[in-house]
This record gives sequence, structure tokens and C-alpha cells, in this order.
Amino acid sequence: MVERSQGPRYRRIADDLRAKIDQKVYAADDQLPSEPELMEEYGVSRNTVRLALNLLANEGRIVSQPGRGTFVRTRTVLNFTLGVEGPGSEHDPEYRSEIEAQQRTPGWGPVTMRVLPATTGIADRLRIPIEDLVVLRQITRQVDGEPALIQRSYYPLDIALNTALTKQQEIEQGTIAYLAELGHQQIGYRDQLLARMPGPQETEELRLGQGVPVMELFRTANSAERSIRLTHTIFPADLFHLVYNVGDISPQDR
Repeated sequence: MVERSQGPRYRRIADDLRAKIDQKVYAADDQLPSEPELMEEYGVSRNTVRLALNLLANEGRIVSQPGRGTFVRTRTVLNFTLGVEGPGSEHDPEYRSEIEAQQRTPGWGPVTMRVLPATTGIADRLRIPIEDLVVLRQITRQVDGEPALIQRSYYPLDIALNTALTKQQEIEQGTIAYLAELGHQQIGYRDQLLARMPGPQETEELRLGQGVPVMELFRTANSAERSIRLTHTIFPADLFHLVYNVGDISPQDR
């Protein structure tokens, strides 16, 4: 039985189940007892059990699978280092090596491309007029064959026109190096990091658990003359720790 404590009964049941998950009584991928079993164990109604399970689902601790039952979610948090290459470069060897170093398998979905008018947010960051045309290149990065993050990069049309940026294929040397070849050498960038709840499409694309927020990173890259690229990356908050390394950090690795 759940320990006597303050608060509604469903919260006390959720606290008890959460503690059992933390203590590995119910390990990752384990199935929780059925609703009737939980009703009997805690001596409560079905509605009280469902409120407790909904609370844990909103925390991203459990997931219900129709016809199968309720299971403990498996989400091992990964480090993602935000460096000069990082977001904005489709061919990112740092991403591959970092994910592999954590004993996971990195992957990439296909690159998609389309031309569209700049929204207010895109135009403000790229410092172009609203509804000027931009080239959008999108790719979904994967971990262990599962979607892990969505990356969208926007380029002013005059920069991308008649270049490989308008083709639906990966740019092998990476877009940062390719832009330099086109005469647009990146000399700096500005990052804006936000957190919010995902929309329905993002929840589906990233296979997010109920109640799991996302972090979104807007990186605006600049040449000496202008803004040359805006990259918008969406990270599941329960999958990634975002890391910045500044200066010499070698003593931490010794």
C-alpha cells in the first residue's frame, strides 16, 4: 500500500509508483500492473488510478500502448555539444562521434528542400523583408534508428539560388564549408535557446511521450556583410543535455 502522506490519493499513488520506478522496482520497458491490479493494491477507484497514471504520463515517466498496457519509458539522456559546426551543418562528424562515444548509433533521414516566403520570425533573424523568398533545408537526425531531433536551415534565396543548397541531397563537406566556398565565410553566430510544449506534428515526428517539452535552438550565422543562415533545431527535452564548451576545457577530460 502507498504510504500515508499529504495530498490527494492519486498524487500519493503517483508518488509511490514514481519511487518504484526510480528504485528500479519497475525498470525501463517494464509493464506496470493493470488498472484493476492497481485498484486492488491501493484500494481506490479506477478514476483515481487513471489520474495517477496520467500524472506520470505527463511527466514522461510512462507510456500507454493500446491493447498492451502501460510501460516505463526508456529514455537515456545524451549530451549534445553546441559548437561552431553543430546546428547548421548537415554533414556533422562531431555529431556522429559524440553519439557513438555514448554507445549509441547516429543516423540521418533524407534532406528535403523547398522555397517559401519568410515569416516574421525568419525575416527578423535573417534581416530580410517579410515574405522575401528563402530556401528551407530540413533533416531529421536519429539515434538508434529513432528520430532524435529536427533541424531546419533557412537561406536567403539570393545566396542559395543556382547552388547545391536548392537540391534535395546532403552537402558532403557541410553547409558551413560550402557557404565559404560560395564567398560567404561564417565569422560568428548568435544562439537563442527556448523551451516550450511541442505541437501535434512535432510530437508525432519525434515520438514524444505525453507531457514532454522540447527545447528549440535558433542559430543565426553571419558573414562580415550579412546574415547568411538561420538554423532552427528542435530537441526533445528528455533526450538531450545541451552542452557548450568555451575556451580550454582539457583539464576536465584528464
